[in-house]
Amino acid sequence: MRRLTNQLQALITNSERLAVDPHATLIPIEPLQNEVGQLSKSFTEMSSSLIHQHDELEKEREKTARILHTMRDAIVFVETDTNKRFANEPLFELYEQPFPFGDRQSLYPIDAFYEPFMDQIDDQDGLNRFTHRAKNCGIFDETLRIRCKGEDVSYGCTPNRLNCRTNVSA
Repeated sequence: MRRLTNQLQALITNSERLAVDPHATLIPIEPLQNEVGQLSKSFTEMSSSLIHQHDELEKEREKTARILHTMRDAIVFVETDTNKRFANEPLFELYEQPFPFGDRQSLYPIDAFYEPFMDQIDDQDGLNRFTHRAKNCGIFDETLRIRCKGEDVSYGCTPNRLNCRTNVSA
C-alpha cells in the first residue's frame, strides 16, 4: 500500500512540475503491474509527447521571430481576445517615432504608443472599420489604402489573428 501511495504522490509531483516547465526533471517511477502502473506509463508517454510538442512550437516561434526581426515591412499584431497590440521595429520607423526598447525581439507591446501612431493617419475611422471587419467578420481579402504623413500606406490582414501589415508604397 505504501508503494502505491508513493507512486501516486510521484505522479502528482511530476504533473505539477510538468505544468510549470515541460523540461522539468521528473521523479522516476517504477511502474507496478496494476492500474497505477498503467497510469504511470501513460503519464510518461504524455510527458514525452508534451516535450516534443513544446520543442516544435518553440522552433516555430523562433523561426517566426527571425522572420519578423529581419522584415522591413511594419507589422502590427493584435491579439483578438485581449485587443493588445504588438509591432515590430519598422513600425516605429514608418511613423518616425523613437524606438523605446533596448532589447532585441520580434514584436513589442505598443498600446502606450498607439495613439501617437493613429494621430498620423488621415483616415482613422476607415482603419478602425477595416480592422473591425477583419477581426469580427473574418474578411481578410481586402486591403485599405490610407495616407500617413503624406505617404500612401496599404493595410492588409491575415486570418486566425489580426496581423495588420503596413507596406509603404513607392
